Amino acid sequence: LTGRFIFQTILYYERPVHDLYTFTVGLYVMWSLGATLEWLIRKCQAIAEKQDRYADWADIKRKIGQGIIIFAKIAYLSITFGIVIPFLLSLVIELYIILPWKKPTTDVPIISFLQDWALGVVYMKIAYRIIFMLPDNVYSRAINEITVHGVRRLNVKLATTVFIIPIGGSALLAVIFPALTAWGIIHLSVQKQTAQLIENWMQTVRDEEYLIGRRLHNIEPNEQVGNDSNARNNPNNAPMAA
Repeated sequence: LTGRFIFQTILYYERPVHDLYTFTVGLYVMWSLGATLEWLIRKCQAIAEKQDRYADWADIKRKIGQGIIIFAKIAYLSITFGIVIPFLLSLVIELYIILPWKKPTTDVPIISFLQDWALGVVYMKIAYRIIFMLPDNVYSRAINEITVHGVRRLNVKLATTVFIIPIGGSALLAVIFPALTAWGIIHLSVQKQTAQLIENWMQTVRDEEYLIGRRLHNIEPNEQVGNDSNARNNPNNAPMAA
């Protein structure tokens, strides 16, 4: 129900959504809210159990700031690893592997965000398993270092430099670069065609406005023979000798 409410009210998704997607989204949202509520309750209890019964507002502000930073880190990693990178990976696989093997058609391919995202999550899980099945490597060590200090001290910098920028940036470039290249070629060709049309129009205007007299044409051999015969048959029309 929570997932359906999010899709209908917040995301304004008009098409019917499979219950698997609504259940997954609702589950993650409820888990996040529950974890946040549990953290707030524990903090309030810790403040209430102090011996002096007086709240240290400076300490409360510091704790709230730390909580906001922790929440921002978790939200950042959750959005990038849970939504953005899975969708981009699935989109790259669909554009470069799946679509080229399909039957050629003139229809524009339809990209379903939910379907691609779900497939991307599957691809991410497969890649995660493969990384830890292989011998000790850079990616397995990076994953362990990111989460070694728990959720409160996630190594966001390492996650960004090792995974998010290389993988997300490469996938985004693979999706955008061909489209930008095609757009540039079309734009340049249109400019060249426009320039040629303008040049032709200017030449036409010059010919119509400023051309005076007639243009000379070379006489073909057959025409020359015909002119000589006419001159012999009509002596009066023959040219006078100098």
